[in-house]
Amino acid sequence: MAEDPSSLSMTRAHQLSQSSSDALQALVRQQLELIAAPNLRWEGQLWPGVPMTMILTELPRENVHDDAGDSPDRSEQEEGASDWRAEVQVRLPSLGVIDIIFVTRRNAALQVEVKPAEETTRVQLRQELIPMRERLASLGMSVELIVGESEYE
Repeated sequence: MAEDPSSLSMTRAHQLSQSSSDALQALVRQQLELIAAPNLRWEGQLWPGVPMTMILTELPRENVHDDAGDSPDRSEQEEGASDWRAEVQVRLPSLGVIDIIFVTRRNAALQVEVKPAEETTRVQLRQELIPMRERLASLGMSVELIVGESEYE
């Protein structure tokens, strides 16, 4: 016994609306989680064969007041500026796992801490630290660059 074509189209329409509802529900859940904990996580390939994970977090604002109280001449852009922390992990074929932490603060240099898991990589990076700082300075970039200890040792 063949089903009525209108019955089939109603069933298909219900399936489509259900899948749209599920997709919308997932999107709303993601947006609510982002509001509750403002983190953005991305995982993928930096380039083929090199996995990368990045977590971007907005840092809480520090309540810093100058001696005269809130300065009325503070720019709207400065008021709206946020402080951020980005944690990046890459697995490089020749250097191993490297964690890199970037921290931005208003009116301060970008802080970059590179934390290789392997001691040999840490030694290599420390040897290149001064030339790297000089290159960044020559580009007009104010960066506090350090090589730290890995949490994987």
